[in-house]
This record gives sequence, structure tokens and C-alpha cells, in this order.
Amino acid sequence: SRIFMIDWINFIAGWLGGIAGLIIGHPMDTLKTRQQSTGHSLSTTIKEIYQHEGIRGCYKGFFVQYFTVGPANAVFFFAYGESLKVVQKNGSGRVDFNDTKWRMNVALAGLLAGTVQVIVTSPIEFVKTLLQTGNSRSLKNGGPQYKTAIQAIRGIYRRGGLLGFYRGFIPTFWRDGASSSIYLVVYESLRPRNREHALTELITAGGMAGA
Repeated sequence: SRIFMIDWINFIAGWLGGIAGLIIGHPMDTLKTRQQSTGHSLSTTIKEIYQHEGIRGCYKGFFVQYFTVGPANAVFFFAYGESLKVVQKNGSGRVDFNDTKWRMNVALAGLLAGTVQVIVTSPIEFVKTLLQTGNSRSLKNGGPQYKTAIQAIRGIYRRGGLLGFYRGFIPTFWRDGASSSIYLVVYESLRPRNREHALTELITAGGMAGA
């Protein structure tokens, strides 16, 4: 059916979009995470990574996310489409650009989708962060140093069991769950309503919503 096809288009588009964003953004995320954990300046952080780990140091934890960020994004957009069907009577289609009730439905569906995504991504993000900060933390305070995702997963489970993978869940929920509502309301409001200039307007809508 047409609705089924739209859901799968959302799923695949979310997957590919997540991978594209990861390739571009992961080095910056590594720099940010390492800078936050050490308190060093950006230039010092870059030098330390390059001197001790080379260019590959900027991609610590990359493959953890490479194999998971696509599915996580796909789950998010799939959950959003399904949630929107539940909260409004006419399915997941747009109701009216100026309809306040529609905006509330989008916000609620975004919150639900964000919650589902956080449940999936919290363990992944924790493993990624441990890999990104492992060298600087272990050198500084003698903590465990994980060189691979498997080592990090085993270490987390050994120290805290399954719940150990969800350390920091509540702040992550408020960060990603709440922001998903805002993101989708802005995106859906700016999304083109006809096919003319659709690509340009979609890029603009996505950029404005992300900002």
C-alpha cells in the first residue's frame, strides 16, 4: 500500500541520512568529547590526538556508530510516522500548515519517536564516548582504556550489568526527546508543500530545524 511504501521510504532515508551525517560530523564530535573530558583548548586537543593517535584518533568509536546510526535514524523516522498515525485521525499526512492541533500532534509524535530512539542509542553513545575519551582518561587517572568496542562493551557489562549501558539516560532523554519535538515541528512547518523546488526547500527546512 501507499502508506506502507511511505513508511519504508522514511526508514531508508533516515538510515542513509544518518550515515552521511556521521561521516562528516564524527571527527568534530570526537574533538568536542575529548576537549570536554580534558579541559584543553581545541588546538591542544587536535595536536594531542594527531601526535599520539594520528588521523585515525578523530574516528575513535566511528564504526560503533557506523553500523548503528543508520538503523537508529531509521527507527526514529519510522517511529515518528507510526506515532503520528496514532495521535491524529487522518494518519501521518500533513493536515494544515497553520493548524495548531496538527503542530501539537507533530510535537507529541516527535517526543515519542525521540524516546524510542534514545532507548536504542543510549548504549551506543556510551560505548562511543568511552572509546573517544579512553586514552585521555586512562593516562590521567589510571582508569580502564578500551581500544575496541568489544572491550568497552565487556567492561561496561562487567561493572554495571545491562543497566550500566544506560548511565546518563535521563539527561540524554531530555536532550534528544525534547529536541526531537522542536526539530520536527520546525521541519514539518518549513517542508515544501509541493514538488517545485522541493530539494532546495527540504535542505533548507532540515538545516533550519537542526539549528
